[in-house]
Amino acid sequence: MPVKPRITKIVSVIIPARKQEKNILKSVIGIDEAMSKIRFDYEIIVVVDGKSGSSYDEIRKIKRKKVQVLGYSNERGRGYALKYGTARSRGDYVVFLDPGINVNPNGISLMLEHLEWYDADIVVGSKMHPASKVNFPLTRRFYSRVFHMLTKIFLGVGVRDTQVGLKIFRRDVLEKVLPRLVIKKAAFDIEVLSVARYLGFKRIFESPIQSIWPEEDGGNKQPYFLNKNVRAILLETIAIFYRLRILQYYSDKKKRKWFYDKELDMNINTGEYSINVGWKKNIKAPQVNKILWMTWKDKKHPLAGGAEVVNEELAKRLVKDGYDVTILTSGFKDCERDETINGYRVIRVGSLMSVYWNAYLFYKKNLIGWADLVIDEINTIPFFCKFYVKEKNIIFIHQLCREIWFYGMQFPISLFGYLVEPLYLRLLSNVRTITISESTRLDLSKHGFNNDKISLIPEGLEFPPISEQEYKNTKKENNPTMIYLGSIRKMKRPKHVLKAFELARSKIPNLKFFIVGHGKNQYASEFFRDVKYSKYAKDIKYFGRVSNKRKMDLLKKSHVICVTSVKEGWGLIVTEANSCGTPAIVYDVDGLRDSCKNRKTGIVCGPTPYSMALGIIKLFNNRELYDKYRYNSWKDSFNYNYDKTYKKFLKIINE
Repeated sequence: MPVKPRITKIVSVIIPARKQEKNILKSVIGIDEAMSKIRFDYEIIVVVDGKSGSSYDEIRKIKRKKVQVLGYSNERGRGYALKYGTARSRGDYVVFLDPGINVNPNGISLMLEHLEWYDADIVVGSKMHPASKVNFPLTRRFYSRVFHMLTKIFLGVGVRDTQVGLKIFRRDVLEKVLPRLVIKKAAFDIEVLSVARYLGFKRIFESPIQSIWPEEDGGNKQPYFLNKNVRAILLETIAIFYRLRILQYYSDKKKRKWFYDKELDMNINTGEYSINVGWKKNIKAPQVNKILWMTWKDKKHPLAGGAEVVNEELAKRLVKDGYDVTILTSGFKDCERDETINGYRVIRVGSLMSVYWNAYLFYKKNLIGWADLVIDEINTIPFFCKFYVKEKNIIFIHQLCREIWFYGMQFPISLFGYLVEPLYLRLLSNVRTITISESTRLDLSKHGFNNDKISLIPEGLEFPPISEQEYKNTKKENNPTMIYLGSIRKMKRPKHVLKAFELARSKIPNLKFFIVGHGKNQYASEFFRDVKYSKYAKDIKYFGRVSNKRKMDLLKKSHVICVTSVKEGWGLIVTEANSCGTPAIVYDVDGLRDSCKNRKTGIVCGPTPYSMALGIIKLFNNRELYDKYRYNSWKDSFNYNYDKTYKKFLKIINE
């Protein structure tokens, strides 16, 4: 009787699963049956990407000795699921296998033999292998060949098919590669292969597969290049090229800072320079004492707005608590280039357009190694601190630009900014991030940011809400009065407020309109011309730029504030108006829908002057409704103060 050879190696099959309730049971059982026929011992680890769906409950119905089901609460992408499963596996060989891809799992046995026979680092299942038995559309075949050519030229990936969800790795390869990876979704396979080859694991072989292309795909009439996933892969592939060839992000030679991900039980490359490199070594963040804050504008800048108020309030409190704070920002006409304000230092370099390059040069020459923490505040464009600072760094962002590009810049710069923004956001998506609204958090998630690395801090108020006695005694204008308060520029859309006023004024004969703000640009000139020639010009009063005391006084006297921005990080002026007992009517856009609670503290309307006019008419024709919104908005404003904001901010920067 022949002696059965001793099994010396274990194969771990990692299966990422998301929203696959219909076929997951059948798929996993089929894989288990196929694996039972191989000559190695094995384990199957199913990782459910987001346990909130029904996939997790469905998969847990599987009662098989070799199958274990894992998962985590929030959806983080296929790449993260594969990392998560690998960290909990014990195999000498690790198989990445997508469920429901119509690849015969029996092919795993052949791929394992390829791995050992050729002493390979990686074996990938390939539709383009001459021995493969596949049936997929001719157009798909064409685009696959084009994509292969591009990845070979720019990334050095020689395999003809990177996207089949079946790959086998030696464990030592993954232990070197996985911690360096950034992408969690569409282009994860490309990044794995690119980085593996870059690190010297060049023995990558293709193996034939047997597959039938899904029938439902044939019914998809959308051109392949317009497919959402295809576009995502192309964008992420460009980002991989930039990190690989330009930044040398994945290199050991430029040793970078790694942070220990407790859930993955591995160190993750942050892209920041450091001396620590390793697979399972816990690295604790140093205590923060010195903070370098890079931002586009400071509070003294003529174009300063709500974001600069937030920075000022946080910086003051940091200094009071013993922190050493330096703000590196842009200069303006007749500004002091280096001064101390409320205990923190402000250094101004360059202008609004040149500050990013000048801040980089100034840091390299004067501030390198000084801080314990660098804050990269994104206001339109990031400072890209993660790529050159040696210190721990975080991102602080109030809002993404997106459509604002078309309001703040001239063509073709506007189009260029709009197209490039998603790319640089992808490059920064693994950095710890602070924002101030749920809308911005959702925006960041859409661009690849990990929800677990995004922290919300509440918006604050520079001045406390009026007291109950003052609320009761405050007298509004005798006539119904709406107010616009903010800079006169295109992205704030004051022309929309003017048009809404004119529409509402035709129905409310005694309606008045206050305009508070200033602007020196073409849009402002056009706006003031429209005001001058409005048929209701006599009912409009312009105050220009006013002091804070005068601003609050005007907010108290006005009946309602109207805000029509393209988007906001929060909409601080809404909260300020509420604190004065003045409700708001705002456009349904990011930030404003956060600061104004529809049908509770005010009205969130469609983004048109006509919709806003209907809201104005509704509010002034229903005194009971107005009093309700006024009271609710005032009470709600007590939830916002900078002490709360600072407490949360302090906790985040010291984590």
